[in-house]
Amino acid sequence: MQKLFDEAQTRLTEFLGQRQHVAMVVSCSQTEAAYVLNILNAIEQGDCPDVFWTFPFDFRTPAQFVSQSADTIQASIDMLQDKLAEAGEPKLPPVPNEVFDDGASPVHRMRGLMTYARQILPAPDSMLVVFSLFPLEIQDRHAYLGFVHALMQHAMPRPWCRGMRIFLRDDVQEPILRDHRERLMRTEWFATDFSQPAIEQALIDEALDESLPLPRRMQAFTMVAAYDQAHQRYEGAIHKYELVKRYYKALGNHLMVALALNGIGEVFLRTDNSLRAREYFEKALTPSIEGKAYSVLLNIIMNLGHVSRAERRYADGASYYEQASKLALEFRNVEAYALCIEHQGVCELEQNRQIEAVAVWMGGAAFAREVEAHTSLARLLTRLRDVLSQLGVHDRLQQTEQELRGVEAKLAQEYPSGAPPLQGVTRF
Repeated sequence: MQKLFDEAQTRLTEFLGQRQHVAMVVSCSQTEAAYVLNILNAIEQGDCPDVFWTFPFDFRTPAQFVSQSADTIQASIDMLQDKLAEAGEPKLPPVPNEVFDDGASPVHRMRGLMTYARQILPAPDSMLVVFSLFPLEIQDRHAYLGFVHALMQHAMPRPWCRGMRIFLRDDVQEPILRDHRERLMRTEWFATDFSQPAIEQALIDEALDESLPLPRRMQAFTMVAAYDQAHQRYEGAIHKYELVKRYYKALGNHLMVALALNGIGEVFLRTDNSLRAREYFEKALTPSIEGKAYSVLLNIIMNLGHVSRAERRYADGASYYEQASKLALEFRNVEAYALCIEHQGVCELEQNRQIEAVAVWMGGAAFAREVEAHTSLARLLTRLRDVLSQLGVHDRLQQTEQELRGVEAKLAQEYPSGAPPLQGVTRF
């Protein structure tokens, strides 16, 4: 996988070093945009002498985007001015007032802002100022095209954008710049591919590359095993996890041994072999404790709870989930805590212990309410609503239903396309 990022970093770095083009359009998804920005940050933090400005704001209107960009530079300049004053150094010239004029042309304002950033370079003849106009969401595609097209207009031989390099994002799913590429002057084009298939293939290539150090190859091999597991290639996953376990056991790396054993257990759990799943989860307990791999330990204990539920050993399941919830709470893993509490209550309910289930879920809901974990709170309130309805506790039921409606309304505002699933924990 590192090779995939190295190749992208090389391409972006080469663009900075060439003199033919002033801009590069990077076609990428919203997720890939974050990778690109991380790569640009790595370039900046390396031995690159240039100054970078990044504007990742959602693009709603040109005026809004320019205003947020101007505010970003102003905030950075304010901090820099304070440091210069403390050191007794001369202050920089202020950001021009015209870039904050909402009534002025957004293109004129943006050019003024970018020109100012070039003017304050400590060595403008030997340095570039690099701008990343990288909106993660482009809400008005045609306004974005018009803004970028007008911004990139320049006259040779002394263009307004001399001494600059500009990265522009185009949405790979709904391209607008690419479809009008003839309108952009002196522009280079680059399409990233950090899709899941590309990353998986890069990991496979890395694992098989005998020129690489063995530790790096085994890291890639471990991730390929996880990909096999996620894509239900279970035989391959078990084979790879076994090799990972043997390699890291020889090195005395308890964390990775626990991770591999837990991975094998999860494969058996997903293929309905609870006996073998329990065997491997129990084997994983000791190395996870010895290696102080508490996040892995949390997952293992939860998985033991899942096995117990699969085997209808509900008392054991409730006990495992209770242990896991305490561990999750200690490490402030809100989502894992809520999921453990939810499953613990289910195990109590399966034993006809409705009162105990209500007590467990009410305790979990109180915590989720306190930390404003709305998704987790909605799940627990839904469980409470159903069991309170069965018990006929009407006053408490009405209160729960009212609170649930309020939480669901908040979630609808926060996530218009639907509330996100719980992340970072194994589900059953």
